[in-house]
Amino acid sequence: MEFKSKHFKLNYTLFCLVALVLFFCNQVFAHVNHQNASLNNFLVITDIHLLSSTAHSMEINPSGADVINNMDSITFPTLLQNISAGIQRGVVQKPQFIIFLGDMVGNYLGVFDSTVQIANQKVVFTELQTKFPGIPIFYVFGNHDSTYALNGPFYNTDQSVQYNSPYQVAQAVGWTDGFLSTGTQCTAGSAFVQPCIITESTQYGYYSAYIQNKLRLIVLNTVMLMPNAIGTTTDGVNAQFNWLTEQLKSAKYSGESVLLAMHVPFGNMLQNATPINYLMSGYNDSFLAIIANYTDTIIGMVGGHEHLEELKILTYSGVPVNFLINVASMVTYNGNASSFDTVYFTNTSGNWVITDYDAFNFLATGPTLQQIYSFNSAYCGGLSTSILNCFQQISTQNLVNTMDLYHTAGNPNYSLAIAYPDNIFTALPTSTSPNSGNGFGAAAAIIAGIAAVIGVGALMI
Repeated sequence: MEFKSKHFKLNYTLFCLVALVLFFCNQVFAHVNHQNASLNNFLVITDIHLLSSTAHSMEINPSGADVINNMDSITFPTLLQNISAGIQRGVVQKPQFIIFLGDMVGNYLGVFDSTVQIANQKVVFTELQTKFPGIPIFYVFGNHDSTYALNGPFYNTDQSVQYNSPYQVAQAVGWTDGFLSTGTQCTAGSAFVQPCIITESTQYGYYSAYIQNKLRLIVLNTVMLMPNAIGTTTDGVNAQFNWLTEQLKSAKYSGESVLLAMHVPFGNMLQNATPINYLMSGYNDSFLAIIANYTDTIIGMVGGHEHLEELKILTYSGVPVNFLINVASMVTYNGNASSFDTVYFTNTSGNWVITDYDAFNFLATGPTLQQIYSFNSAYCGGLSTSILNCFQQISTQNLVNTMDLYHTAGNPNYSLAIAYPDNIFTALPTSTSPNSGNGFGAAAAIIAGIAAVIGVGALMI
């Protein structure tokens, strides 16, 4: 009898322990599975390249690159509707706002036509606002968006065209402000109520806004900095660089964080042996020199233009200090699947941090929306507290291998390895000394050096 009593007590104890472990594990997994639900987030869409007059239906999962594979007028609203439905179903987290990184109009097979250009822009601006009602949408100028020419200026001085800029086109179809659909305005240092425009240049196509309390969005016109830009003036470039410097200085002085958005990214193309900057070399250097002074203020950057799923890492003396998420495009003529991202950010101890992002694509059947991967899980096994923290831990080889895996945004019919991985990294000028913000400055460089010696996975460049 005594034995049975002890046996019962032992079994009961084991049962309680197992139940406790299962409960604990369930809570942990529930937290992991829903950890992004409580974070702030925004949706990023880029490079639509619509040609509404084309008879060619865009291939959702092409077998390779094909410049004719522009977005068509049936596929475009269908994809947007599927994203909207995904938000309603909870497959995609409901965004607090959307950033559209530009390139509304597809590749012409003939001469540039401003009438065709404007007609397609109207469709894009209208569909975005229709498919995402009540969600503020930010627009970023792309090199396919000028009403003057491909790679042309933001504002077209030709008074014979119906609209001189995409800003005016957006307003013509119902956007209150040509950069922010809701048109909400505010001033620097004001209390945050909802996404609102702080300052804007309707001549050159750049602006700043608040997207959260003490978190400023700075949107650049990097089209004017391209080597083949048309209509770029020295005055325009200087005006933007001076404005950017003042915006970053103002944000830092006010204790704010900054998210940068641009269509054309900085740094070198990943598929070219000879380093070729996306931006004109001198402008690229000037941009990096400005950024180097505010690495503690800038929490990260988003860009488009390349159409493929890529990352760019800014380094100082070999140490990662910032990054750019290059979002894959909606159009598929570079061999990618049609794709978009959800980016997550949070405030930790008074500082804003980009923690993670989810990448999504469409399978041709349906088309069916699916999540390709989450950055933290794919690159750092879900163990990282932020994107920058992940870059501090991952080896170069693992970084490249993972990026290769998703380079064509999960297209099941085509893959493309990154030809020159060194081009993932962009070194900040050593003549400047970046601030120690984002938790990774001079002290972290020492930590990284120690980690390398003892075998911890520090990023080696």
